[in-house]
Amino acid sequence: MSVKILYGARIAPSYSVPTSGGVAVWNLDKYKWEVGDVLTVDPTTEMLEKASDTSTGPVGLAQEYRREVTGTDYSVDQTYASLKGSLIMGETYLKTDRYASGASFTAGNSLYIDADGLVTESVNSLVIGKVMEVGTSDITMLFSPQYVA
Repeated sequence: MSVKILYGARIAPSYSVPTSGGVAVWNLDKYKWEVGDVLTVDPTTEMLEKASDTSTGPVGLAQEYRREVTGTDYSVDQTYASLKGSLIMGETYLKTDRYASGASFTAGNSLYIDADGLVTESVNSLVIGKVMEVGTSDITMLFSPQYVA
């Protein structure tokens, strides 16, 4: 499933993905992600990368997966041809199964980003939403980042 939008969502298209000489690169884990992972835009390179538990800038949920290409199997990277990625940026009511390994959730609790760009209830730098409902293998959440100056 990864992400199922139930209500709302503003999709922001066309953020650049990491490249070197116009060719996609995956040399760091922060340059690889799955649909539903929390991403941010690096303020220096202005390219997408996985968000982390120290992220404070704009974040969104990945709409394409980006995996390392080996050989000529480019189907493993949905950003390869365009070198662009898109994000859910606006307030969104959604269901997802992309969350931190071993995380447990309680309806009504705030959600944060873990060190690997996944949703968690462990408190850190940026609230990104609220748990609305807990399923057996997914959560329903309100994605609504709360930025602080």
